[in-house]
Amino acid sequence: MSKERFIKLLEEFCALTKIDKPGFVLQDGIVTVNGVTFSLRHEEEADADLLFLYTDFGKLPAKQELEVCKALMEANLFLFATKQQFSFAISPNTKNATLACRISLKDLTSERLRTLLIDLSAKARAWRINHFFDLKPKSPQSGKSALHALYVKAGA
Repeated sequence: MSKERFIKLLEEFCALTKIDKPGFVLQDGIVTVNGVTFSLRHEEEADADLLFLYTDFGKLPAKQELEVCKALMEANLFLFATKQQFSFAISPNTKNATLACRISLKDLTSERLRTLLIDLSAKARAWRINHFFDLKPKSPQSGKSALHALYVKAGA
């Protein structure tokens, strides 16, 4: 795909979601859904067929920064096995926890993008409350945390 496919997707998304000024979205790639900021990027040099999506999960809690970073690394291990290629990182610009994702533009529609942004905004808002700390393993035998189940359930 190309830059044209990316632009068409953003135009359709803006029309679907009734964004008043789609020019800003097309220019900056920034969208806010339910108080969560997303950055939608197309890096033709990296891969013309991909949408790079960054979800701002928010500030790391100062008193628990190490523990939160460990929880994000645990999440990365589970996310590694998903189809969507999600990964947590710390934004070099904002120092916020950020969920990065690469998504094929080939089958991505404005409706699917809207659904994904709504789902990710709910996850980001939940993270801002508990930083994944209340997601304890279901059982010692399973070895899988409730965080893993959360992402598997979401189809991530």
